[in-house]
Amino acid sequence: MNRSRLFAHPVVLALLLTVSNAAKPVVIDDTAYLTFARHLSGHPLDPYGFELFWYDQPQPAMQIILPPVVPYWLSFGISLVGEQLFLLKLCLYPFAVILAYAVRFLVRRFVTPHDPLPAVMLTLGPGVLPFFNFMLDIPAMALQLSAVALVVRGTDGRRSWAALMLAGVCLGLALQTKYSVLGLPAVLFAVGVLRGRWATGLGVVALGLSLFAVWELFLVAIYGQSHFLSHLARKSGDTGGKFALVLPLLAHLGLTVGWIGLLGLSRHVSSRMLRRVAVGIALMALVVVFVPGRWTVLNRITPLALYPLTFADVFFRVIGGLALGSGIGFAFLGCVRRRSWETK
Repeated sequence: MNRSRLFAHPVVLALLLTVSNAAKPVVIDDTAYLTFARHLSGHPLDPYGFELFWYDQPQPAMQIILPPVVPYWLSFGISLVGEQLFLLKLCLYPFAVILAYAVRFLVRRFVTPHDPLPAVMLTLGPGVLPFFNFMLDIPAMALQLSAVALVVRGTDGRRSWAALMLAGVCLGLALQTKYSVLGLPAVLFAVGVLRGRWATGLGVVALGLSLFAVWELFLVAIYGQSHFLSHLARKSGDTGGKFALVLPLLAHLGLTVGWIGLLGLSRHVSSRMLRRVAVGIALMALVVVFVPGRWTVLNRITPLALYPLTFADVFFRVIGGLALGSGIGFAFLGCVRRRSWETK
């Protein structure tokens, strides 16, 4: 194995990702998650039975949107290494390994089977490295991608029931890692449908949702309420505020993962066209760097524009919108092509 291949191995990439994270201080909501982990290390069967001083007053832990997977894992780390933050962050290495292996499988399966660079760029790129701390994002992403990869692996040729069952477990764990993963069951079912195994996809989803429900029923048994349903009820009346986050969501997509669309384009356009698109995006990004932030292009014209929009806002929202639209388009093309092959 040459040096480039060794560097691109998932075990090595995960180590680089974990050590880079371990060098960072505690940030954002890390303190709340560490407080949960400290409580769980002493009261593992009473996950929400305490108060947490958050925002400006003590709050019941049940009111904090924090599913159990990451806090329990951190509590396990505390039992091993105590509250030594550097060592505790090293305990997150398994999530990095899961992420790196899932990314490598999906890149080899859908982008290029030989070039390791895309997997390196995705694993250590701007959509991962800045967000890897004690928070929920990267563990949730790792479990999501693993579920997708395992469903693809389990439906390749002869069914691999072990891979499919593990995909259901990953789905259940992902749902109990971060509630924004709730779109994943639809993705896994769609993968099954596109690969002609809709019943298999449905079975994976049923297994994952069952595991998710078991934990919520446990909480109902000890607290009289479900953590997920209690937060769903609290947030359901704020649909207008959620709608206003659509454009900022596109900006986040454009800023962190918009360039990943180039990997999808590489399967559908010529290399010359791909280079032109890449150079165009790079030049526009340079323009964003030098355009003064005070130059606004849109003020409060629509309900989606919460704040004055700068050129950078528009640029990244356009890139994010194109990335999202391209992903949907590629999925549609894959479905159409599969149907055409089946009818020949």
